Amino acid sequence: MFLHVLVELQFLFSSLVALFLVLGCGGSFLWFAPSFNSNSLSIFGALGLLEVGMLSIISNFFVKLDTSFFALLTMISFFGWIKLVKKTKVNDIFLFTGVAIFYWVAGLRAGSTFDTSLYHIPMIRWMHESNLPFGLANLHSRFGFWNFWFSICGGVSSGGVLPYGVFTLNIVLVTYALTDFIRFATNAVVSKNTWFCISILILISLVDFRTFSMGQKSPNADFAGVVLALWSASYLLMRSEERFNWKVPVLLLSGLSILIKLNQAYLGLAILLVIASSFKKFKMEMRTLIVPVGMIAVAALLMILKSFWLSGCLVFPVKSTCFPVSWRVSDGMNHDLVYWIMRWARNAGDPEAGVFNYWAWVPTWWNSNSTAKIISSTLGLSAVWLIAKAALRKKLQTPDLLTLGIFGCGTAYWFLTAPDLRFGYGGFAVIFCLFLGIFLNQYFSRFKKPVLIGVGISLTLSCVGQIIRADDFGASTLLGKSGVIVPKVNAQGQTIYESNECWDSSPPCTPSVDYGVIFIKKGPWTFFEKKL
Repeated sequence: MFLHVLVELQFLFSSLVALFLVLGCGGSFLWFAPSFNSNSLSIFGALGLLEVGMLSIISNFFVKLDTSFFALLTMISFFGWIKLVKKTKVNDIFLFTGVAIFYWVAGLRAGSTFDTSLYHIPMIRWMHESNLPFGLANLHSRFGFWNFWFSICGGVSSGGVLPYGVFTLNIVLVTYALTDFIRFATNAVVSKNTWFCISILILISLVDFRTFSMGQKSPNADFAGVVLALWSASYLLMRSEERFNWKVPVLLLSGLSILIKLNQAYLGLAILLVIASSFKKFKMEMRTLIVPVGMIAVAALLMILKSFWLSGCLVFPVKSTCFPVSWRVSDGMNHDLVYWIMRWARNAGDPEAGVFNYWAWVPTWWNSNSTAKIISSTLGLSAVWLIAKAALRKKLQTPDLLTLGIFGCGTAYWFLTAPDLRFGYGGFAVIFCLFLGIFLNQYFSRFKKPVLIGVGISLTLSCVGQIIRADDFGASTLLGKSGVIVPKVNAQGQTIYESNECWDSSPPCTPSVDYGVIFIKKGPWTFFEKKL
């Protein structure tokens, strides 16, 4: 028991180091853009995440991410804090630390997800063991996924300096976002934003803490997408406040979310909103927008290059973006992967026609998927609220409509493509919190302090309950693990290891071996090619 507590404290220490390391990296941009200003210190954290991911991709094209790379991040962060310390108050440090400890306690018993050992850790292990191989998606399709989050996690955990570094990034992201939510809930200048953020805290206190902390000890990009969706929405609601700089955060958070998961592409509407609202004062606005716009554009180009590097396709697994290079994945893999993702999300046991033909899949999905109940509840809540608004002759404000429209489009996109809850939870959470926030603002605006106190008590009790009823500490199950690893020999006599639990075993280790895939060394690079 005592040993497990020490392990958890080591995990907390790694998380706090990563938290302030990334924050300092974000602050380094003040050397190049001294006019860059943000209403929140957390936005520098988002900038830091973007920077770490970009540097990781560029470096990993040529070298492995080892202690030298971590030293580079440390140096950048040090110079960043020289600038950032002028904007930082002691209260900010205490708030960041307190929120991080709270979320750490909430996830004390949380373990990793199945995908963590299946391909998350093995993919990041490649970054630490060698420069990025060409055609790695041929070894296994999941290694070719568009995932900026892995690059961030791989960078922060480089060299093994932070023992649990690869598992800490979700706690870092949640801390940045929760800090803003708490700040908005207590001191926001716009009432709608205040109650929206209070609704987020209510949602967190209502859901089971094992669910809330499900992504804490895993480089889980789906969870990161949910957090960024809520965080971006909290700034979208500031649009009516002229003195508040909402454009840079929305642009940065939306762009980062899309880079992490392509199913967040609907947030491109939020980026278009920022651009459209900047036309009147274009020259003045571009002075503040040029940094996030330039960074997101460069990061997107890097991700396209990385996708091409891994699969031969600019956007894997979109067949039309593939080029006839030797390491290109087969057309069959592109087709099978798209089919598999949609089949899994729609939970259709019917033949292919039942998955792709218009609405033939809906009855099966409705009867077997719990998300159907969530959709009906959300739509029902929306209808009741709209009817109530109409009856009271109250008009919706523009920020409400725009936010609802953007995330409503996101939910529709989710439903038409891959309606698995984990892919669409961000949109649902935003819509739920938006309606709840408007309702609370209308009927409970005079009781802000009692509501906040109630939320605080609820969060505390939920956190304590999570500790009492869970059965084991999570961090002690993360390091030094491996499943049954079976050596397989491909068509050219090369050994490739197969396991659903590769964890941090030395590559090449993959969930399934294709005997027709071989690897070839050409100078400093490795090429995985499909020959049979």
